[in-house]
Amino acid sequence: MLKYLVACFISLLFFYNLSAQQRVGSGIRHWKDLGVMKDEQRETRRIIEGSTPEFDYLEVHATAQQKAAAPYPAYIQEKREELILITEGTMKCYIGKDSFEIGSGSALLIPPMVNQQLVNIGNGPLSYYVFQFHSAGMNMARSDSAGGAIVLNFKDLNNEEKAGKGNRKYLDRPTAMTNNLEMHMTALSQKGVSHAGHRHTDAEVIIILEGDVSMDIEGSHFMGTKGDLFYVESGKFHTIMNDANKAARYFAIKWR
Repeated sequence: MLKYLVACFISLLFFYNLSAQQRVGSGIRHWKDLGVMKDEQRETRRIIEGSTPEFDYLEVHATAQQKAAAPYPAYIQEKREELILITEGTMKCYIGKDSFEIGSGSALLIPPMVNQQLVNIGNGPLSYYVFQFHSAGMNMARSDSAGGAIVLNFKDLNNEEKAGKGNRKYLDRPTAMTNNLEMHMTALSQKGVSHAGHRHTDAEVIIILEGDVSMDIEGSHFMGTKGDLFYVESGKFHTIMNDANKAARYFAIKWR
């Protein structure tokens, strides 16, 4: 009985902490302004932590493991789904009973209750962004029917190019925590608007991988560069553009 009451208390405390999260607002998070937690083997920058209309809890952080860093022990997220985006280095990832070696530009989607471990096996740093999110509508059956965990190797993804714009599609499917999660990488070779101003029901995050990229969100203008992150709330009118006549690339992640 005592164990049951303790478990209930911990569960209530967890969901209280989720509900108490501050609402995340549209705008930009600049890499240069982020605080750093650092030791000899890795450094981490927390970019977003809070709630959105879709998620009780959303956290985005960036981690860099140094060469030969000792990996964290394998673990399971019971209440959070994770999307991991590699921006530098080579990773060996253990997902469930399988393992994969993937590099820069690759991504992982890891549902709750799936064992995982991330190891730097390259000759330099391993850098990646981590999205962790929880929704009251968590649905493991929906995740399983859509394919569950998935490893997306950059080398296997097709790039569609048209009029100076490249588009590499990663995901467009339901997950445990979302009705739909869509992700792609856009590459722009020249100055100009990536696409016409618009609004959609999906919330969206843009992570700049290269170049100088800006966004207009409901009349406010935000200028960004490599490492910066834009967040656009559901329904907000926005436009994204390459600000210079040089290459620019970014990840786009949308969910509803």
